[in-house]
Amino acid sequence: MKLADSDAEDLIAEANLKHYVQFINARSDEVTIEGLVDLIFIDGDHSYEGCKADVFNYVPWYLRPRGYFILHDYYIMAGTTTKVAIILL
Repeated sequence: MKLADSDAEDLIAEANLKHYVQFINARSDEVTIEGLVDLIFIDGDHSYEGCKADVFNYVPWYLRPRGYFILHDYYIMAGTTTKVAIILL
């Protein structure tokens, strides 16, 4: 089951987490975050190069130490999982 953006927002509201979560509907290469955050979830470019760019553009600059960085569907391209997992370690 695929959730629509409004479904995800409704679930966050239902859990009383709205003031902790900001949904950004834009290309990952066009977004700038102010300050450090605890969790970044990106549904971006699924290619190896796209995933690698998202890791290097967000993790060193915006992710709080011990935070979570989640890439959606990064495993679609053959061989991507291993390469991105190595980058994240």
